[in-house]
Amino acid sequence: MQLFKLGAPVHIGLTIPHILLVATTATGRSPTTSLTLLAFTKCFPIGILAIETAPRSAALGVGLALSMLGDLFLALGPTSLFGQGLGAFLLAHIAYIKAFQESHPPFSVRAFGAFALVAGSMLRVLLPAVPRNLTIPVTIYTSVLAGMTWRGFARMQQIHQALTKVKAAGSSSSLAAAIASAEIAYSKAKWAFAGGVLFILSDFALAYDQFVDSFAGAHLFVMISYYVAQIAIAGSA
Repeated sequence: MQLFKLGAPVHIGLTIPHILLVATTATGRSPTTSLTLLAFTKCFPIGILAIETAPRSAALGVGLALSMLGDLFLALGPTSLFGQGLGAFLLAHIAYIKAFQESHPPFSVRAFGAFALVAGSMLRVLLPAVPRNLTIPVTIYTSVLAGMTWRGFARMQQIHQALTKVKAAGSSSSLAAAIASAEIAYSKAKWAFAGGVLFILSDFALAYDQFVDSFAGAHLFVMISYYVAQIAIAGSA
């Protein structure tokens, strides 16, 4: 299925320049590379995704544009502009939630509890090391991030149940179009959920490296998982 006009491989290819720059040093900062180039290569792939996704989903397009703004803040000031970057990504996740809610997926207490546990586990690790002035923002952000992934999961469950019912109704030619449409919707919903999970992994690694304990390859892992997450979420439109 063609998820993008340019094609997913092209979008992945657009991320390679920044990934290569990040890979040159452990911190992602090379003495021979300008800050402007680092910021541009980081933001450009997400900007292209936003432009391409907006006609198919205004909410996802807005979310990607806000993510690009967050990328810019974090590229220009990983520490000094961390709060602004966090705020931009918080708004991005709210936009993603709005997009996932357009199909009105049901509230699942069990799923809500599972993702609340994920958020609580992340905060238990991070908060003791987070500066006091960032405790509340990080708590809010982590909760919204988990909530975004939860709503993506609810959407996937909803469409899977609808697909199962359609298939159970039979396999007549009159149902073929409905089955094909439901299968496409289910595939897109799986992309959304996968993107949410990858976003959790990426952001947790970023926060852990910055506040708890730095580890080798952290920035490279963060950027690869982040880009794949955004491409997956855009593909759900």
